Amino acid sequence: MLLDLDLLRIGGSFSVDDLPRMAFVHHGFGSTLRSQGQEQRARFASSYPPLGLLLLMRLLENDWENGRLRSAPLMRCFDETAHENDENFAAAVNDWLAPSRFAILLVGVYTASLERVSRFLNLFDPARVCRVVGGPHITVAPQTVAAHFAVRGEGGAAVRHIVNTLFTPWFGQ
Repeated sequence: MLLDLDLLRIGGSFSVDDLPRMAFVHHGFGSTLRSQGQEQRARFASSYPPLGLLLLMRLLENDWENGRLRSAPLMRCFDETAHENDENFAAAVNDWLAPSRFAILLVGVYTASLERVSRFLNLFDPARVCRVVGGPHITVAPQTVAAHFAVRGEGGAAVRHIVNTLFTPWFGQ
């Protein structure tokens, strides 16, 4: 289900007046398949961060360099392979987002990882962290995870719009 933006607006711990701090999160297929008992398939799964997240980060850097963002976002890519489990993974992401009140979590969702990503998202306070999901699978079923936004494609234009206009009269135009 898409979350009501009023959670962020009136929650008291989120503010677009702060410097945007963005965590780009990758849940790999290998770990997801292993968690489903599909060890054989997991051996052949990619363990590299998706190029889509890296491309989105570069697009946002380019947007800042060319004056299309109102402020330079602090960005970091997180990969699950550096963490023992999803709870530790979420704790590391939450710790990194904590210094900013304009905290944005961006997660790619695939069919195989839907339930796992849903559980992962629930480890973030929806009144403190703006949850953004994207990817080819989530855009056909945006109501399936608890996020504030479900974006299409790589999400560059949508994320730029969120950073620049969230809670302004121009938001959504």
